[in-house]
Amino acid sequence: MKRQWMIDSLQKLEISTSELAKKVKVSRGHIAHIIGGTRTPSVPLAKKIAKVLKVEWTLFFNEKCVKKQQNKITA
Repeated sequence: MKRQWMIDSLQKLEISTSELAKKVKVSRGHIAHIIGGTRTPSVPLAKKIAKVLKVEWTLFFNEKCVKKQQNKITA
């Protein structure tokens, strides 16, 4: 399941996927897979990404999180 909240956060903060990848020390491809929902980050990586995106790291592990909750967190 695509993580739209990540895309929204990146746009809001004006950060590219390449910049995010550099900040958390992974490849841009790995970030793309995480955004696309085909990979789930480890807890330490989720925490690093969440810190950069200014969101709760637990969002990565709550696949049933409704869009309303996601918007509330990223707003």
